[in-house]
Amino acid sequence: MGEGTDNQQQSKLQRQWEMLDQTFTIDGNGSDVDTKAFTQFFLNNYDAFESTIKSSVTKGKALNLYQDVIKKKTRLARLGNADTYLNEIIKRARIYVNIIGLSHLRINDPLLEDPTIQQLLTNLQQLESTQAYPLLLFLFVDAERLGLDVMKMRTILRTFVSFYVRRNITEVPKSSNIRAMLINLIREISADNLRGDIIVNRIVHELKAKGKNNEDFGKEILQRPLYDQTPKTTRFVLIDLEHTLEEVNNASLSTKERPIDLNNVLENGKPRWSIEHILPQGSLPDYWQQMIAPEHPEEAEDLQKEYTHRIGNLTLTAYNENMHQKPFADLEHPATQEDTHYNLSKRDYKDNGEYVGMRSQLQINTSIPQPGERIEDKTSWTIDDIKRRSEWFRDEMLKRYRFPDVD
Repeated sequence: MGEGTDNQQQSKLQRQWEMLDQTFTIDGNGSDVDTKAFTQFFLNNYDAFESTIKSSVTKGKALNLYQDVIKKKTRLARLGNADTYLNEIIKRARIYVNIIGLSHLRINDPLLEDPTIQQLLTNLQQLESTQAYPLLLFLFVDAERLGLDVMKMRTILRTFVSFYVRRNITEVPKSSNIRAMLINLIREISADNLRGDIIVNRIVHELKAKGKNNEDFGKEILQRPLYDQTPKTTRFVLIDLEHTLEEVNNASLSTKERPIDLNNVLENGKPRWSIEHILPQGSLPDYWQQMIAPEHPEEAEDLQKEYTHRIGNLTLTAYNENMHQKPFADLEHPATQEDTHYNLSKRDYKDNGEYVGMRSQLQINTSIPQPGERIEDKTSWTIDDIKRRSEWFRDEMLKRYRFPDVD
């Protein structure tokens, strides 16, 4: 091979490395590379495609092992096709940035272009499912060979959403065990030459078997201080259930004239819609002590510690900073129809003539009053209310996050 050919080959390889670099930038046009995502890609790619062991390697070890991988691959330079491996890496990287939500690229891939799959991948990002990325990368890269179409991939991703909601709430299985479990699935799929529905069924059965059953999951929902334990998953569940109930009930807080995105983020990076504790956190005023422990106000603080972070006490609001310790309702000075702004209670809080507190049109707020009771007639919020509403959330979550029925 002559010097000119060598130079051409090196120039081509350099251009490919630049393409790979740009894949991990926000705009793909020279901005800073997300080095964390870049490094994690190589680790996940190694576990998915280069390694043969049934567990993950450490980041440092993977990067060292890549030296051997690249040496073997680039020996093909003498044959004039050293770029083959880099072409494959670039293809995988473009798929990976779509999986993790970094993507500025839209690739010609019917799976990644599917809106439902895009939303499910966004859900998994919010559920902090990084342990699943080697398996997801493997499935998306080799989807055609593995016989995985849009519907099958949707089922797999819905299974992962259910798995991670359950795992993050119950803390079973341990986070440290999940990655190895899923890498082992890659090895089984490859070794046993699994295809199509068999892969889907294998993944569903494995994830279902490793977590808690429905009865235990339901108990954990009722007993755990979900906000304190896993605030990101709790926020995901509240928003996801709101969207689900809006679809079921053909109702929406958002309108064409005033679109509302519950995942909207402010300029400071904080979510516009945040979690509101109906029974508030912090020091309880006398009226809250009397409401939750009328016969023994001295026990109010202990009851608050036990129940304030349970899911039955939570909702969503864009006015969290305004409500704080306000009473549930102010019976002496309730809001009137003429009030455009009202801030004396959480129930009747108003802004620009609209109820934005507990009387807002959120579907999850329909569970605040008891069955048959109207929210405008509800005057108190007690520990029994939190227990009752936690049971409502349990029932909705068991429906929403059940595992798919497969053979």
